Amino acid sequence: MLRLVVLLAVLVVLVLMLDRVRRVVMHRCGGFPSDTSGTFDAMTAVELYGGPLDGQTVDVDETDADPWIAITSDHSEHPGGRSLYAPDKSGTWRWVRDLRWDEL
Repeated sequence: MLRLVVLLAVLVVLVLMLDRVRRVVMHRCGGFPSDTSGTFDAMTAVELYGGPLDGQTVDVDETDADPWIAITSDHSEHPGGRSLYAPDKSGTWRWVRDLRWDEL
């Protein structure tokens, strides 16, 4: 019985860790899908300026110590690549450059 309880506890911890990893990867590689369950209090919508995704809105983590986001774009300089955006000193999220699919 004790082994079963320990096994269940380990499984719960693994599921929580994998969910956190999934959320970080989704954030870094293209934003969150609209059906993401749960809420992040630190998430906020920002508008992107410049580049192929100019005018689009994405969710970003306000508490990220190294804020940037690379979003897959059909209009990127590199087919299948991503467009890299980061906040400038005023907090406006500006296009930095396009990345090849294998650069990230």
